[in-house]
Amino acid sequence: MNEKAIRKFKYYGKNRNAYSCHHCFLGGMTFLNYLNVSNELESSIENEMSILAVDVAGSVEGKLHAHIQLINSAKTTIESADSLMTREHFIRYVQQLLPFNKETYGMGLWLEEDVAKGRNFWALCL
Repeated sequence: MNEKAIRKFKYYGKNRNAYSCHHCFLGGMTFLNYLNVSNELESSIENEMSILAVDVAGSVEGKLHAHIQLINSAKTTIESADSLMTREHFIRYVQQLLPFNKETYGMGLWLEEDVAKGRNFWALCL
């Protein structure tokens, strides 16, 4: 080797430890930054999923409540009718009632056999 190459080798050889420490420091900082960002992202995702679950549960609960109110309204009206409701009256009534809840597609009514001439269920789906 010539003298210039030897000096260059010695120069880089002396600084090799400094470069190694610098690379270790940067690698360690990168890893710590990754852990920090990863934990923040995981926490953010868990928080958003929790909020979404509460929203979905509230939406489902609201829709079920609306169905129950519709059923109770129909029950009260049918029970308080002055005369016996015919199938045609029931169909007209349900056709007027169903548009109030867009998620209710139909309604059924169970009757005593002697009232319905052997048929104990009336149903209407729109």
